[in-house]
Amino acid sequence: ALHHSSKDNKKEAADAIRKGVEMILKDLKGVLKKYGVEPIPAVGEVFDPSVHHAMAQVETEDKPDNIVVSEFRKGYKFKDKVIRASLVGVSKKVEKKKNSKTEEE
Repeated sequence: ALHHSSKDNKKEAADAIRKGVEMILKDLKGVLKKYGVEPIPAVGEVFDPSVHHAMAQVETEDKPDNIVVSEFRKGYKFKDKVIRASLVGVSKKVEKKKNSKTEEE
């Protein structure tokens, strides 16, 4: 489709293709949800090894241990059965470094 259009119309054609793909994706997600396939919540949740696979540990000062902080691949479940686990990064709490003067006192 893009090969036969003029240079002025290439951007419009690309936008039309993008919109078409987005519509198909939206419809596919709707069909999957209708039949019980849903994404597994990950970021911000407590790490659950039954639905998450840890791919990395991320050191952080502002989150407690074992909180999912990033998602590398979305996981899905069919009704209550996991069909693909989420690949995630999990927080590891590190203490703030204290000033050397306060440690000596």
